[in-house]
Amino acid sequence: MHKIERLLQTLAPKGVEFRKLGEVCEIIRGKRVTKKEILDKGKYPVVSGGIGFMGYLNEYNREENTITIAQYGTAGFVNWQNQKFWANDVCFSVIPKETLINRYLYYVLTNMQNYLYSISNRSAIPYSISSNNIMQITIPIPPLEIQQEIVKILDAFTELNTELKARKKQYEYYQNMLLDFNDINQNHKDAKEKLAQKPYPKRLKTLLQTLAPKGVEFKTLEEVFEIKNGYTPSKNNPEFWKNGTIPWFRMEDIRENGRILKDSIQHITPKALKGKKLFPKNSIIISTTATIGEHALLIVDSLANQRFTFLSKKRIVILL
Repeated sequence: MHKIERLLQTLAPKGVEFRKLGEVCEIIRGKRVTKKEILDKGKYPVVSGGIGFMGYLNEYNREENTITIAQYGTAGFVNWQNQKFWANDVCFSVIPKETLINRYLYYVLTNMQNYLYSISNRSAIPYSISSNNIMQITIPIPPLEIQQEIVKILDAFTELNTELKARKKQYEYYQNMLLDFNDINQNHKDAKEKLAQKPYPKRLKTLLQTLAPKGVEFKTLEEVFEIKNGYTPSKNNPEFWKNGTIPWFRMEDIRENGRILKDSIQHITPKALKGKKLFPKNSIIISTTATIGEHALLIVDSLANQRFTFLSKKRIVILL
């Protein structure tokens, strides 16, 4: 049994209390500042109706660890301010009373984000939400010890998610840097000089300077791959489908199993080939209709439907 379940049985044996937000919180509107007063640089950010900061001031009117809800613009947007800030007049601050842990309330409200958007006035320009509508929201109020445990768990996941986002950014940076050979195209006169300036890892730069001292060769896909289209055998002929063993790929395979595929959801029989050859393993499929550009590497001899174009290597190339 999870710790929260045990705590609920002990501390809330009759169930969790639900109350309106206005009964357990203060909702305070910010104070207006003009564009002339706002600084490009300052000690404290100005939180307004948008998702980011409006600018900066050298004074603040709210403490750190405050929940904010945008009144206009991105009306209903819930955010957590981890530093002292200035709440502008189109920003609500949500201040919980003793029965609520601030961070717990933040997670409850972000979990209700779509509902907050739905109760805002989407016909107004800009969009707006009233404090009265916010105060009418009903939220669960478990005992404080349970709130603390929920915060502990969700904070850990938030930290992990932040780390994953940072790693993804780092990966994208290196992916772009390592695969961008445009300025060392061997057709460019200054390719050799550009290569010397590139911030490649030492081993990669040494390999490039040794194996491609004049720059990297560029070719069209047509020069490197055989390009053919997929097709769909007739659905009216059961001999093409019943007890099929040959992988036949569709977009659903990519959606469900990712971009490296070793088997398909549906299969066809040898009779469905009608003398045509299978596309060899290590072919790439690229969608040319609907979700254009979606792609996958196939590590099995196979076929795909007419949505896809196959790229099969003419000679040895490295496919990752």
